[in-house]
Amino acid sequence: CAYQSARWSGVQTIYFAESNAARTEAGAYAAIGAQIAAYDASITTDLITLYFEQDWDALKFLADRLVREEYLPTVEAWVNANPLENPDAPRNPLEMPEYENQPLDDAAALMETSRQKTDLAKDANQQSDSYVLLTVLFASVLFFAGISSKFSAKWLQYAFLGFGGLLFTSALIVMLRQPIH
Repeated sequence: CAYQSARWSGVQTIYFAESNAARTEAGAYAAIGAQIAAYDASITTDLITLYFEQDWDALKFLADRLVREEYLPTVEAWVNANPLENPDAPRNPLEMPEYENQPLDDAAALMETSRQKTDLAKDANQQSDSYVLLTVLFASVLFFAGISSKFSAKWLQYAFLGFGGLLFTSALIVMLRQPIH
């Protein structure tokens, strides 16, 4: 039981390390995604300003040269939604279902991986704790067996041996149901 407890503690450590690595990587992707979203929002502001100023040359230049390729279909879909006259249209292209920001998607996926690894680590911790408890129970069996010989009354000896035997049987049944790593 002590050996299994140590093994499960190792598994827990590995899962927590993997969870932390995924969370750290998610943070990096989230930062990149936030920068992309800020850039897209800034470009959108410039596009709208140029549209209202009716500066078609600058608008074309901006759309052709500065708008990210991945973002252009979203802007076009937003314009087609007619946000000036359609009250149901999203307020900006970043709210469109077509909007793609792969680093933010990657960050969300890595955070989910981190949550899953954390759950696995917690499960491994529970397994380790269960084996520690079983170790204590088996040690208690030895205690009751040893102390039974110190009593002169046979009924006390049998009572302590019986309780130790019951504890041993119960702990053995629980142990046999525990996963082994």
